[in-house]
Amino acid sequence: MDGAPDSGNSVIVTSDVSTGGDEERGQVVAAAESVAAEACEAMETDVVFTMRQSVSDQPQQPLENGSARSMTGEACEPMKTDVVFTIRNSVIDQAQQPLGNGSAHAGDVDDEHKLTDPGSSSADKIGGTNLTTQASTENKKLGGLSSLFGRLRGMPAPVKSAAAPSSTTGLIFENRPSNLPAKSAAEEKKHRKQYEAMLEAAEQKKRKEEGQQRREATDRLRREEEESSRLAFWLNDILPHWETMHTTRKAKDLWWQGLPTRVRGPVWKRALGNDLQITHDLYEISRSRAAEMLKLGIKTKENDTQSDSSESNASNATAYLVSAKSREASVQLIHLDVRRTFPHLGIFQEGGPLHKDLHDILCAYSCYRPDMGYVQGMSFLAAIFILNMEPADAFICLANLLCKPVHMALFRVDAAQISLYFNTFSVLLDETLPRLSNHFKDQGILPGMFLVDWFFTSYSKSLPLDVASRIWDVYFRDGDEFLYRTGLGILHMYQTRMLEMEFSDLAHFFTHLPDDMNVDELFQSISAISLTTKHYQQVIVQQKDKVTASC
Repeated sequence: MDGAPDSGNSVIVTSDVSTGGDEERGQVVAAAESVAAEACEAMETDVVFTMRQSVSDQPQQPLENGSARSMTGEACEPMKTDVVFTIRNSVIDQAQQPLGNGSAHAGDVDDEHKLTDPGSSSADKIGGTNLTTQASTENKKLGGLSSLFGRLRGMPAPVKSAAAPSSTTGLIFENRPSNLPAKSAAEEKKHRKQYEAMLEAAEQKKRKEEGQQRREATDRLRREEEESSRLAFWLNDILPHWETMHTTRKAKDLWWQGLPTRVRGPVWKRALGNDLQITHDLYEISRSRAAEMLKLGIKTKENDTQSDSSESNASNATAYLVSAKSREASVQLIHLDVRRTFPHLGIFQEGGPLHKDLHDILCAYSCYRPDMGYVQGMSFLAAIFILNMEPADAFICLANLLCKPVHMALFRVDAAQISLYFNTFSVLLDETLPRLSNHFKDQGILPGMFLVDWFFTSYSKSLPLDVASRIWDVYFRDGDEFLYRTGLGILHMYQTRMLEMEFSDLAHFFTHLPDDMNVDELFQSISAISLTTKHYQQVIVQQKDKVTASC
């Protein structure tokens, strides 16, 4: 905002301020106001000063008459600016003579001349601070005004304030503003102690975090070394001599600690066995037949009103998948379940790398066992196998697993056998966790409410994938008994929490077990369950006798 002559004898000073802090401006303002007052008296005129900020979003506010905002010489050096005074002579017939640096004499003023600080260049960028003084008065008074500006130039520059301290150090060490009482010695000492305490707490936290990081790194290195040692033992000692080594104490201990990922597939295949004598060729045959039946089902659906040839084809299809309707139902169910299998992995869904393998295995099994067909839950079992072995081996393992007593009863929906196995769990729960068992009874919770989901998928759907894989390691070693021990171990692990839950919370908890479950803690809980193979078999026999007696 440039100055403009006022009516009569007046000086209008406009300031364009964008740099420097409030403290620096205040110091300069105080000096400028004093000089401006003398200028007003010497020139017998009014001085009007206005200030504006070059920042576009700051409003332009004129200051009160009689105040001044001026920055000059060394006072502007801390803000890296160059002050230029321009004095305009309103007397057009006056001889034009340049003013000297820092001074002016009457009759020596040009229409527009600049007085600049000798140590700075007027061509330098002012950085947003630009002071322009316009004087409309007699030439005889210019000398006095110019000399006053020279005095202003000679004033010491304000000291630039230090960088703003951090919040804590600023609170403790910085002196208070001059308009507030100074800190007392006691308060200064108190703040010093507080600051030292904060530093010590921060240092302790840092040391604790560094210690934790070192321990984690050490544990990680130890686990990697143990994993490498276990892997070497499985590859060099157990697998090559399976028949004689897999039942040794050393092998069982390593089994309990978890199988290395590299040997998990080979160990599972050997532990499950292949009592069904399924070959890779049989898998290919079953897969091909399933593909043919799928095509036939689509064609039959499109031409279900055609001649006897279609009916003949449909009857051929029922030889493999019971009936056309059951075949279509199985295929549709497989298609839906594959998409819902471990969705967080994104590898079994349509377009995923293992989508076709999982779909083929389930369709092949439906063709291989038309009496059972496809049942929901099988997709999770097949998916775990596919993650650890080739599709043909996964098919063989799936078929043999589903022939185990508990899985056979569940997937064939044998009500009598299912009741037998659930009652067995109830007895074991009463024996091992009597308090929790009574709480379940009080809340109307029956074991079947959660065992169906747990047993159907061998915990692969209910537990995190890494935890479920560890469960499968030992399950293939110990058989169905370990399904019971795992269930009791989970209940033992969360017993305290579940004792405070009511029916609805319990029902939700069983189907949403914690995702952050620690596998080592789970196995500690499983170890705490006192259940031997002999006692498990005794309870099974007792429950069978009860079923027989009731019939």
